[in-house]
Amino acid sequence: MDNRLPSCALILQRTPYDYASGQQPTTYTTIMTPATTSSGLTALVTGGSVGIGLELAKQFAAHGHDLVLTARHRDTLEAVAGTIEGKYGVKVTVIPDDLSDPNAPQRLYDAVMVENIDIHFLVNNAGFGLGGEFADTDGARELDMIQVNITAL
Repeated sequence: MDNRLPSCALILQRTPYDYASGQQPTTYTTIMTPATTSSGLTALVTGGSVGIGLELAKQFAAHGHDLVLTARHRDTLEAVAGTIEGKYGVKVTVIPDDLSDPNAPQRLYDAVMVENIDIHFLVNNAGFGLGGEFADTDGARELDMIQVNITAL
């Protein structure tokens, strides 16, 4: 076992999702207290460009951990990477991909291997939900949701 890995307490709170209006949560509070300060460790965060994934990525960066961020939109990922690198002085690698594609997890793995990055922490945060009656939702979107929320993880 790698004795450099810190034991952590993580508390994450957010405002509740408003199902009636579909309004996303607006407040995220994270507290991550490592038992030891570490560096040279890398966290891979899926869905790391917005919301909870972004906040967790910031917490890892604030504790000196490099990041691999993946999400669908390259421009958003690159903007987030620049902000995090500038503020925390860590290396951020972006790998844009859509985890609803069944081949995306293998592409992500291959990209990490090509970059020769050792992953020490994995945050499987990517995911989405659908609203409405099951009989009224689009079957293809249901399958995409299963792929992202279950299979890709």
